[in-house]
Amino acid sequence: WPSVMPESPDERAAQVKKLHLEKTDIFMDLIDEGVIPLRPGVLRLVDEAIEAGVRLAVCSTSNDKAVSNLVSTLMGPERAAKFQIFAGDMVK
Repeated sequence: WPSVMPESPDERAAQVKKLHLEKTDIFMDLIDEGVIPLRPGVLRLVDEAIEAGVRLAVCSTSNDKAVSNLVSTLMGPERAAKFQIFAGDMVK
């Protein structure tokens, strides 16, 4: 963790972006390692929704890469293909 944040707003914004990217990389590693599981019942609920023809989406303030990785890794590629992703880095 940085002991001091930069003084200028531009340097501070760059430091925050760098920290956010590092946090995302750590989070994605934890997902890939299986450290972060789905909550109980999520797969059952998703499977029931798919069976019923319900449109599925994930909305998150995280970036698309992290959200897509989370859904695909924890739910599998077949379920992931059923989801539309709306992620924070998609908003302009």
